[in-house]
Amino acid sequence: MDYFLTDPIFLIFLSILMGQLIGKIKVFGFSLGSSGGLFSGILLGYFVTAYAMANGGTLEIPDALFKYSLIAFISSVGLIASKSLKDTIRDNGGKFIVISFTITFVGAIGTYIFCRMFPQMEISILGTYLGGLTCSPAFAATMETAKNLGSGKEALVGIGYAISYVPGVVAVVLYSHFALRKHNDIGPELFEASPIETDDGKIGKFPLISYFIVCILGSLIGKIGVNLGSYLGTISLGTTGGVLISALALGSIKKLGPLDFDINAHQLSALKDISLNMFTTIIGLKYGYTAIMLFKSQGVVLIAIGAIIAFASIMSGIVVAARLSMKVTYVVGGICGGMTSSLGLAKSIEMYDSDEIVCGYGAAYPFALIFMILFSKLLFNII
Repeated sequence: MDYFLTDPIFLIFLSILMGQLIGKIKVFGFSLGSSGGLFSGILLGYFVTAYAMANGGTLEIPDALFKYSLIAFISSVGLIASKSLKDTIRDNGGKFIVISFTITFVGAIGTYIFCRMFPQMEISILGTYLGGLTCSPAFAATMETAKNLGSGKEALVGIGYAISYVPGVVAVVLYSHFALRKHNDIGPELFEASPIETDDGKIGKFPLISYFIVCILGSLIGKIGVNLGSYLGTISLGTTGGVLISALALGSIKKLGPLDFDINAHQLSALKDISLNMFTTIIGLKYGYTAIMLFKSQGVVLIAIGAIIAFASIMSGIVVAARLSMKVTYVVGGICGGMTSSLGLAKSIEMYDSDEIVCGYGAAYPFALIFMILFSKLLFNII
């Protein structure tokens, strides 16, 4: 019995099943949908970890499982959306840069203010900036800086990140849900979106070689570092950002010699749904115990700060996007990308199947990642 309770594969599938059931429950027209796996994972993660610790054990969710499921999700939505990427960049590229800068800058300003308000918690508050905007690559870069400084600073950054990650995810998921649900109040001219394209006729075999080339190339792109000097260090897109760029680029090319990157949308949609449910429930299982325990002890302030930073960043993106007169689908994708939130993207696609959402995410994400790393390094050096 203990083996099943702490077996990660068993827990992942159990949490997905529970999440599917929870996600179908509607309250005042609102349902969690695929995000149900996040909350079932949090509950399971807390109780199973508590049980394992009481019996001298622990709950280990391999990072490789999370990374695989996230890569599968990002690559599938990137390939689905790649057909309209060129038009998106040509028409709205500059606007996505503005949205990404605004979201990350407002979050950084809010973090600085809270650091001055609570100087005894400033290192952990810096972690809430990274968690509230759900940016794992920036978190990794900041942890490296904190570790070099010693004095256990990396642990404090990690606490802030872990405790604010869940409210950061919830903030983007709620925004995505209500923004797309209320689209009729914004105006049909801003919401004329192209549905995600599907293929007719025989589906055929899945082109495994082409697909794995997308993933391998993306992994390599993600490891490329750009040195910005001794003060800011080296930044990179990370595996997630690299795979997204690779999928969008190769998918827009469609064919490269014998390689076919124009993969059937039905096959990609199946891959997307499976991987989405996997990575959302893994997030819950990994962070559930930490988030609940910190909330029960000293974490109430950090959770509140993380939530405020997340909502303030989202609202700033909404205000700027309104001035830029962009389609709602582009705005939602751009804000999810500006928040570097894969789960927000997933919820948006679930609410409204449009390749414009994914293209907006893909256009904003790389810039948001760069700004996040820059601002987190700057914050660490001035607080």
